[in-house]
Amino acid sequence: RSCSEYFRKTFEKLGGEITTEEKFMLSDFEFRTQLMKIDATNPDAIYINGYEKWLLEIVKEMKELGINRTILSEMVIYAPVIREKILNLTNPPDLYITTTKFYTGYEKAAEFQQKFKEKYGKEPPYLAGYIYDTFRIIAKADEMSKKQGIPLREALLKVKINGVSGRLEFDENRETHAEMLFV
Repeated sequence: RSCSEYFRKTFEKLGGEITTEEKFMLSDFEFRTQLMKIDATNPDAIYINGYEKWLLEIVKEMKELGINRTILSEMVIYAPVIREKILNLTNPPDLYITTTKFYTGYEKAAEFQQKFKEKYGKEPPYLAGYIYDTFRIIAKADEMSKKQGIPLREALLKVKINGVSGRLEFDENRETHAEMLFV
């Protein structure tokens, strides 16, 4: 949800128009109805977000329905397991993703990537920086919780960091928020 909210806010601020919005539950595995409703509004592109299995299924169903729109999505869709399957589809869609500062030459990220490569002999996986920052937030919140005698949940809402992925924090719905950039 936080990615969708950030996308809407930024897209509209830049002059974009959202023609419709459809949501799905984690228990959903069929998206044809939502896709047909979206396509009926004749959008230039479709923004989708979710986890791997839902993203892949949505793209597959778009192809089955003949919906050939540009896809805008978050960095999860760039995971090798999804990227390879999408590229193996006949006539894969144009795809643009949002990412954190981790992949943009950000100084803290470059330092993290170099240390990771030195230690493990390979480039960090696509979510490594985000996961690293999330653990840093949890550790800082644990420290704050103990020092201030407050519940960990309350401390998590107070901690904000400028990590290797950029600025990161939790909201009252326990979702992480990070500054996202289009690539």
